[in-house]
Amino acid sequence: MDPFEGRLQFLDLLRRLQASQSSQLKTAQFAIRYRDLDEDLFSCILEELSTTSFNAKVNILYFLETLCDTARRSKCTTYVTMVQRDLREIIDHVAPPGVQGTANVAQTRLFLKKMVEKGYLSAQEHEAFDSNLSAREPEPTTSDAKVNTSHAIGKEDILRRIEEDRERHKRLRESLWVVPPGDEDYEFNQAWEETSALCDDDFEVIREELALYKQSLTV
Repeated sequence: MDPFEGRLQFLDLLRRLQASQSSQLKTAQFAIRYRDLDEDLFSCILEELSTTSFNAKVNILYFLETLCDTARRSKCTTYVTMVQRDLREIIDHVAPPGVQGTANVAQTRLFLKKMVEKGYLSAQEHEAFDSNLSAREPEPTTSDAKVNTSHAIGKEDILRRIEEDRERHKRLRESLWVVPPGDEDYEFNQAWEETSALCDDDFEVIREELALYKQSLTV
């Protein structure tokens, strides 16, 4: 596929991107399949972030996490490097100063937290980005300011954001149940670490349970 056709198809995928796992994964797989066009395809992401709606920007932001995950599994590290390289510009597009940017600050923070947890971002980098986001958060608003905000963000956009946030939270809950591949003892080790050492109270409970068991045998 030539770069021009690749850009057209990838831009179309980005413009139809949704919060669902299937939509995000389909777009990421396209980028991996045509990794020889990585610079051209990644420039489409920055281009779309600079022009699209505030809701679509969050979808693209979370798509970058899926892209990094897919790239890591495919041993295609160039996309991870590009995300790290241009993350400041990406955040400036997703959560710029102003009403619509403020609406994306919370989701941007959650995205950054997950990037740190997955090792794509260092704690120091996260702290710097978080500090910049704090400066963009609004001060307590007056009633007039609230009216202006409602005009800046339409009702349809708000309803769409609620629905897409619900889908993202669903995916987050599902990810909590994922067991890392290759670690058959993961659940046992996790339970072992979370279980406290035996104490006198535990032994007392054991004795009581044993007494009840012996009593049941004589009935």
